[in-house]
Amino acid sequence: MNLDETPVLHLMARAENETTGTGPFDHIAFGGTGVAETISHLEQKGIGFHRSEIDDFGLTQLFILDPDRVKIELNFRQGT
Repeated sequence: MNLDETPVLHLMARAENETTGTGPFDHIAFGGTGVAETISHLEQKGIGFHRSEIDDFGLTQLFILDPDRVKIELNFRQGT
């Protein structure tokens, strides 16, 4: 994820419990460009995702799970 023009990577730590299987952290987030192309690629590969629009921040988020069920958050500034 980017903060202004500075790339930022954030990890959200949380204790594992019976409702999560991601181990010692909840998710990892990245900034991206080309949301339409990314969605098309995920659909072509049959990779499920959840889309969220954060209008207050001008942000589109895509959430996918890696093979170990770690959540990956992809953030796109609206219009990119």
